[in-house]
Amino acid sequence: MITEVIMYVVKCDNCGEEHEGSHYSAYSDDGFAREEADGDDWQTDLDDKDYCPKCFLNYSDDDDGEKVILDESRKKENVKADIYKQITESL
Repeated sequence: MITEVIMYVVKCDNCGEEHEGSHYSAYSDDGFAREEADGDDWQTDLDDKDYCPKCFLNYSDDDDGEKVILDESRKKENVKADIYKQITESL
């Protein structure tokens, strides 16, 4: 018998990349999914956001408050635009 189950993956809130662990690509517990991503240099649960190591550049805590510094060129919108441009140029 096949039954439906709920599984969890950590997805970068900047670029949309999903974490793939060394043993599993999805987890039955959301906490364990974040724990595994943390072990692979992902920054998880920063203001309820998760970031892959390619996007996360730094975390500053200055007079203006805490701030996550990201690689803006990897934003989902920019990545989609780059892919579209590559496809249309190759036609």
